[in-house]
Amino acid sequence: MGKRVFISSVTQGLRQERTALPGLIRALGMDPVRFEDFTALPEPSRDVCLQAAQSSDVYLLLLGDHYGTPFPDTGLSPTHEEYRAALNSGIPVLAFRRQDVAMEPTQVQFAEEVEAYQTGLFRGSWDEVGQLLNAVSGALSNLDALAGRLVFTPDWRSRGRQLADADRRPRPVQWVRPVRTRGVPHAAEHDDARLATAEGW
Repeated sequence: MGKRVFISSVTQGLRQERTALPGLIRALGMDPVRFEDFTALPEPSRDVCLQAAQSSDVYLLLLGDHYGTPFPDTGLSPTHEEYRAALNSGIPVLAFRRQDVAMEPTQVQFAEEVEAYQTGLFRGSWDEVGQLLNAVSGALSNLDALAGRLVFTPDWRSRGRQLADADRRPRPVQWVRPVRTRGVPHAAEHDDARLATAEGW
């Protein structure tokens, strides 16, 4: 059984993309998960979708122009809740943003959260469905090669906590761009970046 890939987005404005992605994902030997494919269940739809997002192996986020209808208790749309649930579960998150649309104000805020430099992700983009399929194919195909995670690691720690001979102080640190490799695989790394393997994703 292949990796389960949860496709998360609103339907409005992205129906064509949501229809095209399952075939691609199956061709890559993985299993697509969409709310459209769920059958009759005794649990609330909201809970089912959140559980599906958290239990999947990969979370695939599509950002179009529409945000969706917020829930009264959280003020977040279903897609926004699924995104945060996926982050909390620690699974790889791959985000893609449509470029040829004007986002609603609430969707702009959501996109800013996803793309925030310190805590967010590098993401892919697309204008037409073919571009999205190519980008998603590359991202999913490279997941295994990106199992490590880039983190900030002092240079002296990577060298066995060696101290400078002159004054016995730690050597200058190196900064690693705060990129989650569960994001887009072509994200650029700092020239001095050092790959530090993390447990799990």
